[in-house]
Amino acid sequence: MTAMTTQPALFFNVRVLTDHMREVASANATRIPQYLRNEVREAMLIELSTLALQTAEAETGPYRITQDYQFKNSFEPGSLFVSIASALSQQLNTACAGTSSPHLSTPLQFNDLVVQRYHTTNQGIGVHRDGARYHGLVALLVLEGEGEFFLCDDREGNNPRAIENRAGDLLLLRAPGFAGADIQPFHYVGKVPQSRTSFALRHDSRKK
Repeated sequence: MTAMTTQPALFFNVRVLTDHMREVASANATRIPQYLRNEVREAMLIELSTLALQTAEAETGPYRITQDYQFKNSFEPGSLFVSIASALSQQLNTACAGTSSPHLSTPLQFNDLVVQRYHTTNQGIGVHRDGARYHGLVALLVLEGEGEFFLCDDREGNNPRAIENRAGDLLLLRAPGFAGADIQPFHYVGKVPQSRTSFALRHDSRKK
């Protein structure tokens, strides 16, 4: 696997994404099953095994959001994770431009990357929003394991809607600027019956 290439076809299984963009606009999220090629997913896990992970604080922010995971949020330029970020930005920009009403006023450039590893636990991360600084779409690639992922209506977790997610899946959540709206959906990771690793990609509008 060549880390520096950014050709999407080398990383992702062929999927038509335009309907998924419409689903994000109507439901705030979508799941693209088995989007990440299995050999790429395995290569990402091998690279991750060579990196040191940090332990997240038990609570974070003014709302004291609970969290129970380890993470890695910095990657060398030649990392496979960086190449995946570039390729996925390209793929999603193409999909959004292909809809009858383009959903992104500014192209995505995923520049905020974090791997999160959840061990078997009753609560992966509490109800939260990703923040107003993130633009367009938040992407989540599931690298291994299982975990309950929910959207909900508010910070109290009312009206939870489960989104199925398995290894290789891509989840997309809307972020401010998608389809001309500034919506930040509440979501959380619940029970983790089997150790779970995910790769979250965001476009931080404050970074150049």
